[in-house]
Amino acid sequence: MLPGWDAIITYNFDDLMGEALDEAGLARAAYAMRADELAGDPNTLAREQGQHALHQGIYHVHGYTPRRLFRITHVRFVFSTSQYECTYGGSRAGIVGEVFARWLANPVHHALYVGCSFADEEMNRLLRDAAKVLPGRYHYALLKWPGSCRHSEASAMELALASAPYLSMGVRPLWFDDFGEIAGLIRRLA
Repeated sequence: MLPGWDAIITYNFDDLMGEALDEAGLARAAYAMRADELAGDPNTLAREQGQHALHQGIYHVHGYTPRRLFRITHVRFVFSTSQYECTYGGSRAGIVGEVFARWLANPVHHALYVGCSFADEEMNRLLRDAAKVLPGRYHYALLKWPGSCRHSEASAMELALASAPYLSMGVRPLWFDDFGEIAGLIRRLA
């Protein structure tokens, strides 16, 4: 059984989300740019089931480095906005185009953002562009509540103010107070 979401899109380089899916016994594949093409790294279960079987995709937009021995010679890494511009040149090619076309601007798919700071203005622009194409349709993001009290104790106005920048990009925040809550939030989404 697959989780209840279509894609995991992360700006993190590590494969911690993939490792968690491995422990849960799910077929999954990590995707990142290798040279000029989108390349996948399926786990053992996904390889055994074959490339046409269902698996959970994890898209590492800014590069990918699992803990195991893995050749990263041609993996594209992005560490800054200027490097993003050099790497992608303002085009929607490769992984950026894949993410935009398949999830951000596709009415039947929704993305769950995990480990994303939303500090990358170029990626936020893609989200805003998709929100213009599909107004009222939202993706989701697990975000640590920034307020001084617990998010469950925040006023409606505090919640609205904290959520507004994300909602304007077509992302609905799923607030949590402690990182230990994430597993339960993900279970409820599955």
